[in-house]
Amino acid sequence: MFAYRSLSADDPNIREHLLAMTPEDRRCRFHGMTSDARIAQYCAEMTRREAHLIGCFEGERLVGLIEIAYSGEGAERRGEVGMSVAADRRDRGIGHTLVQHALDYAANHNLPLVFGYLADNTRIPRIVHDLGGQVNRLAAEAEIAPPAATPFTLCLAAIDDLGLFAADMLGFWRRALLAPLDTPTPPRKAA
Repeated sequence: MFAYRSLSADDPNIREHLLAMTPEDRRCRFHGMTSDARIAQYCAEMTRREAHLIGCFEGERLVGLIEIAYSGEGAERRGEVGMSVAADRRDRGIGHTLVQHALDYAANHNLPLVFGYLADNTRIPRIVHDLGGQVNRLAAEAEIAPPAATPFTLCLAAIDDLGLFAADMLGFWRRALLAPLDTPTPPRKAA
C-alpha cells in the first residue's frame, strides 16, 4: 500500500531515492546524465529553493517524488515540476497520483504546473493529458492549469501541513534526545 505526504527539503529519503535511480531515469528526471556527486549537490541545494515536495512511500521506502519549484512573479508565477518513480514501482498509478496531489497543492496556490520533459519520455505527456492538461510535443513541455481551490483541497493542505510539522518535530526531538547517546565517550587517561 502506498502513502502520500509532503516532505521537508532535508528529508534523507529524497537523496536515497534519487541516488537509487538508474542512469536512464536520471537522464529523464534531470534532462541529462547526472552523477552521484551532482545529485548530492542538488539535494543540498534543495533547502534553499522555494519548492514543495510530495513523496509516495511504500512502507519506509520513498518510491515516488514530485517537486514543484516556484518560478516567475505575480501573474507569471508557476510551478515547474520534476518527478521520479522508482523503476520497480512503475505502472501502478504512482505518477498519476503524485500529479493529482500536486494539483491539490496548485489549486490552493493558484499555480499552473509546467512539466518540461525529454522528447522520448512518453509517461509525462500521457499523465498530463489524462489529467486535462495541454501537451506541446514540439516544445517538449506540458502544462496543467490550476483547478479552483475547494474546501476539500484546503483541508488536505491543513492536514498535510500538520503531518509535516509533526514529522519535523519528531526529527528534532529524536536528534536532540539521541544525539548525546551517539557521541563516543573520550578514553580515560591512565593514572
